[in-house]
This record gives sequence, structure tokens and C-alpha cells, in this order.
Amino acid sequence: MKPDFATKNACYQVRAALAHEIPLIYELADQEGWNPGEYDAEAAAQGMPGAFWLGELEERVIASIAAAEYGDDWAYMSFYLVKPEYRRQGYGSPLWHIAMDRLKGRNIIFDAMPKQVDFYEKFGFKIAHPITSYHFRGHVPDFDGEGLPLFPLKDHILEEVLIYDQAFFPADRCRYMKEWLSMPNACGFAWKEENSISGYGLIRKAKQGYRIGPCYADSPEIAYALLRKLLVQAQGAPVSISMPENNSLTPHIVSDFGLIAGSKLQRMYSQAPLELPFERIIGITNCTFG
Repeated sequence: MKPDFATKNACYQVRAALAHEIPLIYELADQEGWNPGEYDAEAAAQGMPGAFWLGELEERVIASIAAAEYGDDWAYMSFYLVKPEYRRQGYGSPLWHIAMDRLKGRNIIFDAMPKQVDFYEKFGFKIAHPITSYHFRGHVPDFDGEGLPLFPLKDHILEEVLIYDQAFFPADRCRYMKEWLSMPNACGFAWKEENSISGYGLIRKAKQGYRIGPCYADSPEIAYALLRKLLVQAQGAPVSISMPENNSLTPHIVSDFGLIAGSKLQRMYSQAPLELPFERIIGITNCTFG
């Protein structure tokens, strides 16, 4: 599909990405230092078909954007990327306008780098809160959770977790999360007692080390137990987790686990910010789709 916008190169085309091309877009993200999970692209391709668009120059992917629709009212926009050598040449603009047109009328969630905030504010986006990527590179004492109500994310537990997950996003994302929580090279656990889920978390293999996300917990006790259980799975490899700064537990976790702060993003909304149970959000799913 050719865009309705002029570009400086007649060979440049913008079109919807095919499922097998989505890993190429994740490669762009990896080159930007995002360090995505090994199977993030496959989960996104299955869970959100039609969300990805790419910019192609002489059969090479040089730009991308993702516009994921959640019902009639919400959307998540991400992967707005242009390879460094092609920036400021008009290649990103057609993708941006296609995404904005597709998501028109919805409240769009977007995670922006601080230096890009001014650009998004011109389109009406407003800052809601910061998200910081933290890194763990220490030794985790042995922790098997024996005696605690921790269960692997599989079978009937997974279905219960998908219901519990609905408290942390404004619209139905069950299809995406089912793929996400079932991806290879990942391990998750839920805290369940008295037939009720009170928290869960997932750790997945990334291009470098591991990433935790999501991690939700109804109490500090559950949060610490989940984090210990997840960190042990990495067997000493580096682990990253993206944490919202408006959770009062975040600084305590950072201090107690010896986390090192990395990049910071600003979560923005095109309309009113979403009211979420931030005290229960230990780590967000990722910085691409919530």
C-alpha cells in the first residue's frame, strides 16, 4: 500500500507488515537498545495481527510503527522508529499519519523518550507518569518458594490469570496476553490462595539476559516473593524490569534488590490519563504494548 503523503524518494513505500516481517521491526528496536524478548515479535504477530506497519526503501525496512487497537475507545502506539541514517528525511511522517488516522477517536497510549516529549505534545499527547527501566546484576539467594502459594502459569491457572490481568488495562487484551504468557523461553508464576489470584509475574529470555514483565501484586509480600522467584530463574544473568515511578513500593524494591536505573520513558495519553491500580503494578508488561 502506498501512502497519501509525499516522500523524498519515489522508491519509498509504506505498507502493512506481514506476520513474518514483524521480527524485522523488532530488529530495528533491538538496534535502538530496546533489548526485546526473543519471542516478543511472535507473540505480537499472533496476538495483534494488523497492528504493524513498515517503511520500505529499495526492499529494506528502514522505518516502522505499530498501532494496536483495543476495542472502540483505546489504542497503544509504539515502534515509531527510523534507522539513524534515514532520520529527518521525511520517512517517518507517513507512518505517523497512517497510525494517527487509524486510531482517530481513541485514547492512545504512548511511551516517549524524554527528548521526544515536545514532539508528541504538539499532537495533543500529555504526560501521565514516568517509567524507568531497572537492571539487576547481583546474586539472588536460593529461593524456591516452598510453602508459598506460587503456581506455574499454565493450564487453568493461566485462564484465571487472564481474568486477573483485566484490572491493569482499560480494554480486552486477552488474545495478546495469552500469547505473551505462553511464549517459549519464558517462565511465570501466579500467587493463588483461597481460590483467588493475588498477583503474577513473568520472566522471559531477551536478546541480552532476561526481562521481567508483567509483574502485578496485591501486597508487598507477594511482590517480593514473585520477584525473588522470577530472578532465580535467570541463574545470575542480567535482568531488566520496567517499573512505574508512581508506585510507592518502587524505591524500596530498587534499594532492597540493588537495582540500577537505566533509561526513562514518559507514559503519555492523547486524551485523559488512565487511572490504574499503580500500587499493584510492580513491572509493566513491556514498553511496546503496555
